[in-house]
Amino acid sequence: MTNARWSIAAVLIALTLLTAINVAIAQVAVKADDLIGTWELVSAKDLKTGAAIYGIEDTSTGINWWQYTRSHYMIVAMERGRSVVNPADFAKLSLEEKVKTNYARIWNEKNEHIFAAGAGTYNVEGDKIRLKNGRWRSTPNSSGSTTR
Repeated sequence: MTNARWSIAAVLIALTLLTAINVAIAQVAVKADDLIGTWELVSAKDLKTGAAIYGIEDTSTGINWWQYTRSHYMIVAMERGRSVVNPADFAKLSLEEKVKTNYARIWNEKNEHIFAAGAGTYNVEGDKIRLKNGRWRSTPNSSGSTTR
């Protein structure tokens, strides 16, 4: 091979390697624009132990939707099969029965959450989504929690 051919081959190899590196890096980095939209949780696990997470975050028994804008998020999570009371039937209940029915919309008989909703702001740091300023109904404050 002549020097010109070796030079061309070296440049092509270098470009191929640089492209492969950029593609590998691009698969890890998350951008806010990539998140915009509504997402359904398909699996959940503890990143430290690898154990599955149960409750309303368990995808076999729960439904969990996340919605992202460029700067805000909103989450709605509920147990599959959560009971619904017809508004006309609810209106006929006594005050005490309404309180019990409303409580049962959020917690089960074991006092475990079967519904939760929250919203706040977020930012992206490398491969992590950091939730901030979270406001929740029926669950602890999410401020400072991290999602991968």
